[in-house]
Amino acid sequence: MDIRKYASYFHDGSIYDIKHNGKKIVLSLESCELEPEWNEDNIELSKINCLAGYLHIEGVKKIYINDKISHEKLEMIFDEGEVYHLKVNKNTVILEALWRNDPPKLPEETDLFTYKIEAEKVYWENVPTVHDEYWDSI
Repeated sequence: MDIRKYASYFHDGSIYDIKHNGKKIVLSLESCELEPEWNEDNIELSKINCLAGYLHIEGVKKIYINDKISHEKLEMIFDEGEVYHLKVNKNTVILEALWRNDPPKLPEETDLFTYKIEAEKVYWENVPTVHDEYWDSI
């Protein structure tokens, strides 16, 4: 599935997890709710009508965080991550993430980070049920 044309629907979506192992990064993401007419390709959606799954970034060449090159392992830096902006090209991912710690965890704080990841290959794995456990728990 070509996620590039659906990337804008991830605005206000969620970042559930980041797995970074060597030159491979996998982002567990969920989009905002899609209206039926927006789903031009009849992609299977989650039970809350969102795109859900994994954005695979393989053969990572460079990672920039807030326009500075980084050699650190990417990880969830706060309890919750919200997608502010997502752009996906064949070999590049640009992700603006709003990170947040909510009470009872203190200090309550938020921060916005921009990630640019250059890689050999970027692709989407659609897994509509990946976040069902989260939604069933609330």
